[in-house]
Amino acid sequence: MMGILSQAGIFSIFVSILINILISITGVLPSAFITFANLSYFGLYGGFIVSIIGEALGAIISFVLYRKGLKKWRLKKTQQG
Repeated sequence: MMGILSQAGIFSIFVSILINILISITGVLPSAFITFANLSYFGLYGGFIVSIIGEALGAIISFVLYRKGLKKWRLKKTQQG
């Protein structure tokens, strides 16, 4: 993870937030690893801020995606039966 962030250069904040969003959407992997990488790479305060932003955006995007998917599924179920 640290290698990815160091290769991203100035875009490392955006890469970290994107990875955090992807982890939130999948819901399978724990986000503690990306948080640890953020703290190591950006420092205590910077890493904390980047992690909070990534987690919040990931939660919002996951909520919207799951809600749309649930709506489509429920509409499909009511039309079938």
